Amino acid sequence: MTRTQDTVGLGADDPDVFAYARKEDRVLMTFNCRDFRVLADAEPDHPGLLLVYQNKAHSDMRTAGIVSAVGNIWQTYANGVRGMILTLNDFQWQNTSPEQSRISPARG
Repeated sequence: MTRTQDTVGLGADDPDVFAYARKEDRVLMTFNCRDFRVLADAEPDHPGLLLVYQNKAHSDMRTAGIVSAVGNIWQTYANGVRGMILTLNDFQWQNTSPEQSRISPARG
């Protein structure tokens, strides 16, 4: 993992960050979902974009959840995520398969 501030500099413009990720063939994870989605849609040949939405208190992700979700993505997409735009919030399951995580238990 590489931090933006360590490579292209703190406060770098979004297009510069995205160009660096493409040039270095690095999957990019960001909280700036709207702006980077626009960039990825305009340049679909990218190594992959992982979006983290922080807009609902009940589903906001903390560091451990982000790490777990990234692991779930690598298990789900063993051949890589080239050209994909994925939302980490959708990969928050533990000790279950993706299919099981979408099934809610019946409540009585």
